[in-house]
Order: sequence, then structure tokens, then C-alpha cells
Amino acid sequence: MNSEAVAVVKTVGDVAAASVTVLTVLKVLPAIAAAFAIVWYSIGFYEKITGREFSESKLSRWITRK
Repeated sequence: MNSEAVAVVKTVGDVAAASVTVLTVLKVLPAIAAAFAIVWYSIGFYEKITGREFSESKLSRWITRK
């Protein structure tokens, strides 16, 4: 994927995660949705703090067994 497509996917994911968080606070969705949002934002914070993609991390390699 090119960088523009990656940016679109990340934006869609951010909007979805924020929506899930708000709806969970409003008790429309179950707690599992909140867990998804926490994981999504944690990955985003990791990327911002380290300056590299999550897919380059040791945790990502461990999860995907690569």
C-alpha cells in the first residue's frame, strides 16, 4: 500500500476507535469495544513516541510469529 492509502486506513481506524469509545461511555456497546479502542490508541501512541511503525516492533513480530 502506498502512504496515502495507509493514511486513509489509519484515519478510518481512528474515527472508528473514537466512536467506539464514545458509544461505550454511553453504554451502547459492550466493554469489549472499549478494549479495542484502548489497544488501537495504545498502538498509535507507541508509533508517535518511538517514531516508527508498530509493525516494526518486537511485540508485532511476536504476535505475527515473524
